[in-house]
Amino acid sequence: MKRITAALSVALILSLCMSACRSQPAATAAPTAAPTAAATATPAPAATAAPLQTPAEAETDGGLMYPVPGDRKLTMMKVLDQSVTLVGFTGNFEAPIFVEWQKQSGVTIDLVEPADTTALLLALSSGDVPDLIHGSRTMYPGGLTKMAEDGLAIDIFDKLPEWAPDYWNMLQSSEIYMKNAMTNMKYVYGIGGYNMPIDSPFRTWLGMIARQEYLDAVGMDEIVTNGDLYDFLVAARDQLDLTPPFSTNANYINSILTDGRITSAYGLVSSGHYQVNGEYRYGAFEPEYKDALAYLYMLFTEQLLDNNVQSNVDDITRAAMINGEAALCVGATSWIAALSNAAEDDPYTLTGLTSLVANKGEKPLFGHADKPIVDASWYFITDACQDIEAAMKFAQYLLSPDGLILGNYGTEGKTFEYIGGKPTFTDFMNNNPDGHTRDQLTRAWTAVNWNTIHLLEMSMQRFPLEMQRKAISNWFVPSRDVYAVINDDIDPAVINEYTTLWNDIGTYINESRIRFITGEEPLSNFDNYLETLERMGMNRVMEIRQQSYDLNN
Repeated sequence: MKRITAALSVALILSLCMSACRSQPAATAAPTAAPTAAATATPAPAATAAPLQTPAEAETDGGLMYPVPGDRKLTMMKVLDQSVTLVGFTGNFEAPIFVEWQKQSGVTIDLVEPADTTALLLALSSGDVPDLIHGSRTMYPGGLTKMAEDGLAIDIFDKLPEWAPDYWNMLQSSEIYMKNAMTNMKYVYGIGGYNMPIDSPFRTWLGMIARQEYLDAVGMDEIVTNGDLYDFLVAARDQLDLTPPFSTNANYINSILTDGRITSAYGLVSSGHYQVNGEYRYGAFEPEYKDALAYLYMLFTEQLLDNNVQSNVDDITRAAMINGEAALCVGATSWIAALSNAAEDDPYTLTGLTSLVANKGEKPLFGHADKPIVDASWYFITDACQDIEAAMKFAQYLLSPDGLILGNYGTEGKTFEYIGGKPTFTDFMNNNPDGHTRDQLTRAWTAVNWNTIHLLEMSMQRFPLEMQRKAISNWFVPSRDVYAVINDDIDPAVINEYTTLWNDIGTYINESRIRFITGEEPLSNFDNYLETLERMGMNRVMEIRQQSYDLNN
């Protein structure tokens, strides 16, 4: 590894100290125009999606030969993925997927795995810079442009066709992919991590989950409106003696709002950031947000929503669902299998609820979905790297035809075999002798957390339960990409100003949300909340976000 400059070391440590002193939620965007109901505007797609051409179907420019010839060795730093420890491995360095990836690509990696992002950034500030950094494109103080200035991410755009042709083909297959990958529509500072076909419903993996037997018991066929949900919770409380029937915590309450699960009924796309016809919006700074908060406040005061929502943790919610003490929660696709496997009730069926609307027949505006190229998993090549060719060929291998099979299915004969010409998970994955779930095993034996494309056929095998697939289908909202911001990189010219403003504003929004829902802050003070945001500089945040959106589009 290469020694980092003293100036970088001091700057990074100061940035980390500032971050540690403040709560810094995930940055969300704000509009430049006065807040208006999104339902009054006619939305336009953020980008037109071309039909997906997977690398397995694409012709590689000139064709790369793997394994890469010669003795190619690189260093890489990546935060420890705790999911691989759940299936018996100390870290990714000994996980089967990582070992086989090195073998097939011909590039040996000396992997260092700090405990978390803070530890990774501190390791970089200590002076040892690896050839490759794997992490989120939003992890570095100052963003990607600052990473590039500090020598931690080089622009690889011009080298993509030659040394990462499969990744290049993927980017060219859709404007959405290209916008997702570029910074300021000029630079590509890394190779994007795990990728999703744009039209794949498996981009969605989080939503509200209801106990089907309880729906049946109170005579409800479906829940599609905010009123339906309220009626179900009241019936569960009064008829089934479930108090409270809705178990969740503050983080998932935030996701209900930012993912638009209850906001469409009020003409609000999301409580977070989105765009309408290229105009940036921030939902928690719009008047309709008050109506969504009032709905949750009603659930809280009527003992329909867990009164311990501020302090609840996932284990409490899962136990309540397993034991039949709750009728509704918010959780991931993997929860459905875990809850049903642990429950003693027979039958035990879970149903994913769609994003809700005001009236039956209406379409929801928004829902949960990963970006086509997920922000959390990127490969950055540093100035320290003396073999950029090997680094790029290693990082893009899991997008090559053979790498795509390895990344999705693992090792033939161990984790999959060909049945009828199609890769199919083996009993080792489906009925693991150590009791590990298929989803857990994919984290160590396949590259679902690295940078392959999640093929639809693999995703269907990964989530085999019918109720899992039905939940994903219900959670998926096609219009989400109409409003989504594909690339939310902040203009580097104003990122320091933005970060200073948003640290305090984001904290205030998060604290106010739960205070309004629990009644600690009366909703009659909502106008004061908006005025406080203005005094804190929210209008300037909105200007910066609009400026950045325009720059990236």
